Amino acid sequence: MLLRSLVRTVRRFLGPLYWRAVRPCFEWLSARAAALYRLRRGEVVWVGVTGSAAKSTTKDLISAVLSTRLKGSVTGWTGNYPHDVARNILGISRNDGFRVVEVGANSGPGSLDAPLALLRPRIGVVTTIGTDHYRAFGSIDAIAAEKAKMVRVLPADGIAVLNADDPRVLAMRENLACRVLTFGFDPGADVRAESVTAAWPDRLAFTLVHAGRSVAVQTQLCGAHWVSAALAAVTVGIAVGISVEDAARAIGQVPPFQGRMYPITLPDGVIVIRDDWKASLSSIPPVIEFLRHARAPRKILVMGTISDHFGEDKINATTAREAREVADLVCFVGARAFGALRAKTHPNDDSIRGFGTVKAATDFLRAALRPGDLVLLKGSNTADHLYRVILARTRSVACWQEACGRMAFCDQCALVEVASEPASGEVPLIAADVSTATPAPPVAASVREPATHIFVGLGNPGEEYQSTPHNVGHAALDRLATTLGARWEPDGDADVARAEWQGTSVCLLKPKAWMNHSGPALRELAERLGFEPPQCVLVYDDLDLPLGTVRVRMRGSDGGHRGVRSILEAFQTDQFRRVKVGVARPGAKRPARDEVLTPFTPDEWAIVHSACAEVIERAGELVKNRPGPPSAGSPIRAPR
Repeated sequence: MLLRSLVRTVRRFLGPLYWRAVRPCFEWLSARAAALYRLRRGEVVWVGVTGSAAKSTTKDLISAVLSTRLKGSVTGWTGNYPHDVARNILGISRNDGFRVVEVGANSGPGSLDAPLALLRPRIGVVTTIGTDHYRAFGSIDAIAAEKAKMVRVLPADGIAVLNADDPRVLAMRENLACRVLTFGFDPGADVRAESVTAAWPDRLAFTLVHAGRSVAVQTQLCGAHWVSAALAAVTVGIAVGISVEDAARAIGQVPPFQGRMYPITLPDGVIVIRDDWKASLSSIPPVIEFLRHARAPRKILVMGTISDHFGEDKINATTAREAREVADLVCFVGARAFGALRAKTHPNDDSIRGFGTVKAATDFLRAALRPGDLVLLKGSNTADHLYRVILARTRSVACWQEACGRMAFCDQCALVEVASEPASGEVPLIAADVSTATPAPPVAASVREPATHIFVGLGNPGEEYQSTPHNVGHAALDRLATTLGARWEPDGDADVARAEWQGTSVCLLKPKAWMNHSGPALRELAERLGFEPPQCVLVYDDLDLPLGTVRVRMRGSDGGHRGVRSILEAFQTDQFRRVKVGVARPGAKRPARDEVLTPFTPDEWAIVHSACAEVIERAGELVKNRPGPPSAGSPIRAPR
């Protein structure tokens, strides 16, 4: 603990120099020391575990099995980078007879070369091949080729332990000089599983078959997908002479691992299954199957960030459709959460919800959950820290950062009760006393006939914000109103202008709400004026586009814009057309929260003014190509 504190202090003091010079030197020295120490401990049974999923659980189960015969220790961390492997090797005690080391291929081809050169395993285990780190490798076959190095480096007297149910893993046995043992459901596997049961609240149980013998295995693990990890552990035990009975008994004594289908019963009677350490694409189907067979009055899936995968909007929509078949409520959380809303069967489908932040999801679930609910959290810890959704039900949580990057779970973090600001680079929450806002005039009793197209300019109320990047939506609509000869009139909590354009009725809206509270304000207007999301065109700033650039998007996520995020959360749909105006100034070095509130210079304003002309052109194309308003009888309704 003292060493960790010292490292953190040095890191804060040196800043970037720590990562560029000090850390690489430290890792180089650690690797050299680990290589020397590994040579001196040749009598130890060194076991390496790799694969695209279940490495950590397999590692810990193997350690439990080997502990029935040999003295050894289990690492308390899940790191599998080269420096973690070096640390693992150096952490072995003088009397240990085995060491199980998890090795990951995280950075593309060649990832395993350095750690395997250090580890030099006698037993190599490959769990499965999936799409984890697909971006770094470019293909699943390239991933398999890298993972195969685990067994290619084994000595002639070594043992390769391979998953017989994964064709890419099983193919690794070809041309190996060492002994090969296989595990899985495949009839040809050396160690097989039969008669698997795992319907919650039951825990995983199965019949273990090896060499004509059958042994009943009862585990404490949640979910049938852990069978593979359990079989791998038994197979390693058999490789070193441990009986299947002893191996089965050892596995039965291992409790679930935190963040990996880890069950919690809350004081209010809500039951939570935490699978929030990692959410790779291949790990989602087992979660769906777990919910399918689980027995509970109501089943809820809370889905966070899917790690390392392109096309997340489509993936989220597909996952939402599959999850809705087995769960009563499906909540997606994160920057790409609103892609899941495409799976709704109708506008008022409340079984699928999207939330741009963990805080928003927490606020919703605080009231929505009830005793007896079975809630499954599926997320990627370093990306979303989804555990806060549940943690906030039992203790104070003040840190709501959306991407802090820390590895530790939030209940182990000293900052969880420290109020946090939005992460750098995000559009800020405008703090203001609503009592100082201009009072809205009374709302007219009658509701006007809805226009075909509703153009919504996003921005902040008040003259001091008029020439800032965050208010280009207002500026664009002001110019459009002038072009159409429309006059702005106060109407409740908005300024409204109506006109005819290309033979079609249009309505221009500027909600009198702070940018980050645009959603509730626009929803109130939609209910009162009788329009729906597909009729709307949002006009707003985009800090990711060069100054003056105009882009049209028909639907999708919020792109990090908190005003848009507020709207998508309020309506629970992503069916808003958007016209985005780039506001990224060349060479700007201010934090995003300052950049969007810093007024334009006269030269910059001239560029924005020209961009507004293009906004009008693009908006005209939308008016020309968009169908009319929704039919009567399908009024918008606020999500409950």
